[in-house]
Amino acid sequence: MTKNQPNPAAATRHLPNPPTGRGLDVLEMLAAGYLLLPVFVFVLGWLKLPYALPLAGAMLPACLLVWRARQRNSAGQPGFSKAELAGVAALTVLWVSLSGLTDGFFLNRDWTTRMSLLRDLVVGSWPASYGQQEGADLILRVPLGYYMVPALAGKLSSLHGARVMLWIWTALGTALFLYLVVGARPERQRGAWRTALLIAVFFSGMDIVGWLMLDRPALGIGRHIEWWLGWGQLSSNSTQLFWVPNHCLPGWLAAVIAWRHRQHGLAAIPAALILLGVIFWAPLVAMGLLPMLLWCVWQRQGWQGLAKESLSLPLWALLPVTLVIWRFFTMGVRPIEGGTQELLMQVVGFVLLSLVEWVLLAWAVMRGGERPALLVIGLLELVVLPWMSYGPGNDLLMRGSIPALTILMLCTIDAWHTALPLRRTIITLLLLVGSVTPLLEIQRALQPGDRYLHEHEDFVQVNGKPWHYLAPLSRPDVRALVKQPQAMPRQ
Repeated sequence: MTKNQPNPAAATRHLPNPPTGRGLDVLEMLAAGYLLLPVFVFVLGWLKLPYALPLAGAMLPACLLVWRARQRNSAGQPGFSKAELAGVAALTVLWVSLSGLTDGFFLNRDWTTRMSLLRDLVVGSWPASYGQQEGADLILRVPLGYYMVPALAGKLSSLHGARVMLWIWTALGTALFLYLVVGARPERQRGAWRTALLIAVFFSGMDIVGWLMLDRPALGIGRHIEWWLGWGQLSSNSTQLFWVPNHCLPGWLAAVIAWRHRQHGLAAIPAALILLGVIFWAPLVAMGLLPMLLWCVWQRQGWQGLAKESLSLPLWALLPVTLVIWRFFTMGVRPIEGGTQELLMQVVGFVLLSLVEWVLLAWAVMRGGERPALLVIGLLELVVLPWMSYGPGNDLLMRGSIPALTILMLCTIDAWHTALPLRRTIITLLLLVGSVTPLLEIQRALQPGDRYLHEHEDFVQVNGKPWHYLAPLSRPDVRALVKQPQAMPRQ
């Protein structure tokens, strides 16, 4: 290299390298990229170019740093065998198809909202608008991470293409999660991946016990039993995938990445990128994830190292786009409220919910085994969340608990493989009782039912104007940033 030639390394020399083991490996980077790609689509598709280009460009240095600091195998795990690769791929196709995104399987009623939302993102302009309300444009204001890539594919093809891409996009996130789970243990016994996948698919609290205790209606084929308590639920993995993949996929991916870094910790910049992606997908899930990521960043570097990483310029460059997303998604959002039940009924409900859903399994997992800090954090969240209420269906409890339940699942997988026979038997029995819930969900997927189409009706015509999906474009700063709304075409 001559004196006048540029040195490529010098151009990025100011970017700090995280300590060994604190960066993401290639599989984890794919998961982080999966969470972040919709952010780029939103910024470049919904905002005016003078704002979109600088905001998108500000995220690139952090992404470049994570790529440069990548680890070959940060968890020390061996590569995947052909059986593991094929097994995860086959399970992904089957599990995601059973969700109803493939013709021939039942599609749960919540998809009426999601499919109409996807339809409007394809046929309408961005931002999606529905005329005037309170003197301002009424726009779609909902976490969009799950929809942006399929909607972009639909704009480049057709509404049918968007639906096909929605299946592909869901399958991609599910496969990344399952591969991360299978590869999370540094020492894997032969065939252990099969048990890990079985636990992942059938992991659930013992809803059937609560259903029978409270004398609910008789069980039928495919009955949804997770609302047995009446005011909240902790959802099984299959329930989450079949009903709310927009919430569970970011929670699953981020939690398993944190779990894989529970020993060496995680550098601040990849943690911030992951959190940004989760906020864009599911803000309530991000609330449950935040304590876990903070602990991972602090882990094994102390306050001095944390302060040094926190002053990194690429980290601070993520703040503007985070603020824009936060301002956009909180327009018209109602404050969190406390529970409205009588104290005695709330205490009884909390005890029942905890015992049935997680306490017994957590006791079996932790008894005589390790007690990872991430599990302790997750269990504390499961103690706190039932005392808060937010959203039409107590969404804060259902969605905020996803990272904690994922950590409990990962601990259960580890405990099952390392426990003595008696403890393994107890864990197995608890899992078998809990498996009734996902089995009922799968039963319903196999029942005949109408497919949602509503090809010629927009979101408002199908769903009305729910506050948690729509809001007037009333904030001057957000109105200045986004493109000029155009009312949804009516057919």
